Amino acid sequence: MEGHGDLVTLEEGWTKLRLQGIEKVQRFLEQRPERSQANKRVCVVSNKDYAAIYTMVYTMCTQRSPYNFSQDLYQLYGDSIVRYVHSTVLPSLENRRGSDLLEELLCRWDNHRTLVKWLQKFFAYLDRYYVKMYMEAPLIKRGIAIFKDHVFERVKQPVSAAIEDAIRRQREGESLDEESVAQLVCMYIGLDPEDEGLGLYQRELEDLLLASTKQFYDRKAREWIASSTFAEYLQLAEAALEAEARRCERYLHSSSSSKLLGVVVRSTLQQYQQELLEKDTAIPFLLSGERRAELRMAHKLFALVDGAVEALAKQFKMYISACGEKLVQQRITTLRETQQSRAQGLTSSNNTTTMPQQQRQQDIISEHRFVESILDLHDRFKSITLDCFRLQQRASQISAGSSTRPTPQADSLFQKALKEAFESFVNAQSLQPPFAQLLASFCDRILRKAGGDRMGDDEIEECLMKVVEIFNYVTDKDLFAEQYRTQLGRRLLHETSASLELERLLIAKLRLKCGAHFTAKVEGMVNDLQVAAGLMRSFQQQQLDEQRKKHIDHEESRTDDAATRVKNTSSASTVETVMIGSVEFSVQALSTAHWPTEAPDLRLPPQLSQCVSAFEQFYTSQTQHRKLTWVNSLGKAKVYSVSIAWTALVAAQLQKRQDLICNTMQATLLLRFNRHQDGTQSSSSSSGDPLLTVQQLVEDLRLDEPTVKKLLGSLMLGRFKILRKNENDTFQVNESFTCLHRKIKLPTPVQEETQCRARVEEDRSITVDAAIVRIMKTRKSLSHQQLVGEVMAQLHFFQPPPKLLKERIQDLIAREFLERDKDQPTQYNYVA
Repeated sequence: MEGHGDLVTLEEGWTKLRLQGIEKVQRFLEQRPERSQANKRVCVVSNKDYAAIYTMVYTMCTQRSPYNFSQDLYQLYGDSIVRYVHSTVLPSLENRRGSDLLEELLCRWDNHRTLVKWLQKFFAYLDRYYVKMYMEAPLIKRGIAIFKDHVFERVKQPVSAAIEDAIRRQREGESLDEESVAQLVCMYIGLDPEDEGLGLYQRELEDLLLASTKQFYDRKAREWIASSTFAEYLQLAEAALEAEARRCERYLHSSSSSKLLGVVVRSTLQQYQQELLEKDTAIPFLLSGERRAELRMAHKLFALVDGAVEALAKQFKMYISACGEKLVQQRITTLRETQQSRAQGLTSSNNTTTMPQQQRQQDIISEHRFVESILDLHDRFKSITLDCFRLQQRASQISAGSSTRPTPQADSLFQKALKEAFESFVNAQSLQPPFAQLLASFCDRILRKAGGDRMGDDEIEECLMKVVEIFNYVTDKDLFAEQYRTQLGRRLLHETSASLELERLLIAKLRLKCGAHFTAKVEGMVNDLQVAAGLMRSFQQQQLDEQRKKHIDHEESRTDDAATRVKNTSSASTVETVMIGSVEFSVQALSTAHWPTEAPDLRLPPQLSQCVSAFEQFYTSQTQHRKLTWVNSLGKAKVYSVSIAWTALVAAQLQKRQDLICNTMQATLLLRFNRHQDGTQSSSSSSGDPLLTVQQLVEDLRLDEPTVKKLLGSLMLGRFKILRKNENDTFQVNESFTCLHRKIKLPTPVQEETQCRARVEEDRSITVDAAIVRIMKTRKSLSHQQLVGEVMAQLHFFQPPPKLLKERIQDLIAREFLERDKDQPTQYNYVA
């Protein structure tokens, strides 16, 4: 072959490559004292030698056949690496175990990668042409495969076991060279370029780690559950999860994170879920102590277990229900004790004159405090829900059953639990009056002047926000609406509302919750006042015009010789008044459709009758086809009394005049006791005051006897005893009554709540009838259960009892809107 001149033989060329390049690199790798020097820039092969090696490879690969040695060089490349592995690498790993084995293997892996890198540079021409042309494995890939097949496959079991043992010892508290383990994990991944390098890692190392992790935490969980409280156990479990998360972040592959955390969750939380929740120090204990940090931790950890959040929410609901039922029971017990105390007081004492008004005031305070306690309870648990069971606490957690993220919607379980818990006790049938009425009365108290316990507007607004939230849990929303409408009417007419803006605010919030139909009447009430004010101004102008035409002297009219003067108005300060005779008069013309009213027939005294007649004439001239109904029970009057004894007084005594503020019906009854009342057919006392019986007042006033007795009671009982009762069952002015105040606000008769309840029941019957007819008209034929289900689904403001539904169905059958099917008695057909 020497005779061929420039031709390079395989033996000659390979010898030079081996001596000048391959063995140089191998000697350098074996002489390195430490792996840390691998990153230092060291001259292993000079530039001149590298150029000679590269040229030699190029020449041997580009010679004409049969002297083209590309295939032979590719084979010799692999053989040289295999020879080095068997002669040097494998002997260095024999008889090594544990950390010693890991350290040596990592060193040999680093050396191998360096060797392959150098050889790839020497034989780069092979990579560039031969490998691509014949679709052979690239040089680096082939070199790595040799290490895997000849080294790793022989030591993989002891190496994986050593890594697992090192991690286990770290969990027990020993130290670990995390950087070395991280590099070994990279070796597992680097040895398997297929499947993104994770197949070998998962088979040989990850599966072993998951099994050992489960075994470790199974043992730890048994120890923790036996000796720890609920919160302590969760702290240990959380610490374990955080430790494993750091472990994955520092030296394991990121794909192992969800699997490893899932093993910890199943071992520490899932299998002991029920036992944890049954501990005495579990959720009820944490809630009772307001231990919010532990509650947040419990929510975060249990969110990792399938179905555990539901169990947590169930305990949350049960605890709230227990707290609410305790308040309800305390309310019932207090009412029972109060009734018994009052009954004993009635039997043991004859002095009951001050009891009714005081009792009513005590009841109002008791109701107010009960509603406040419910609001405070809701405020407390709403705060806990928002603080401890937030959506973002679960958004980043990994489910124990899979590697997918849980849906944030699961946290609505706690909001649902809060809602269902409050619904269970605020709608309790044992509460009398129902909570809907109590809540409306609470609104009335805080929205009245001096009724909000000196609360500022901002505080009242915040309180109303809480009321609306609780209102959302009330089933009898229609009962609340009717009670609220009745009390709103009194506040507006008597000008006792603290702020019209606050009234509008509450109405707007109720509208937002229940729709425009729910608040249409109360919105109409507020708007009616503005219309009524404009009408009153027109009436005032008309009266002034008539007086100018008749040339009436107003000053003489005001000094008319009358023993009593009356101011009849439903808004004392802002509504303009008209002087008619001796009466300063104003009126509110309101829509019957909006205002809940009971209008008992009342015979007014002449002073007021002329006022009524004057306005009716004016109203008739302004409108047509409308009828006025006077609601005297809602009117307001001020009786100017020159003397409680109703006698003629000297000038010096006129300074003791007192103003009795009352409603129109009370004023009418008081005027009946006026000594100068025209047409008096009653007897008189020695002082000349009228003596009247209940029957005489019934006939004169045209009221029923119970109403007259209530009016008399409001003037005889309580703090201001304007009238007194004689032994012969007659009534007269109480001459001995004295009061230091000039203005005396008389208590109005207690309004019966039965009328409100009756209106609600009547409206419910109509609503149920309409729903049944509407459904049957559409469906034509339905079974009883189907009809009941669809009716219940359409009624949003109350839940009718089955008895009411049955009664309304029977009534509609009797009225021939429905009929029973002849073949199926439980089937109803619509009658067109």
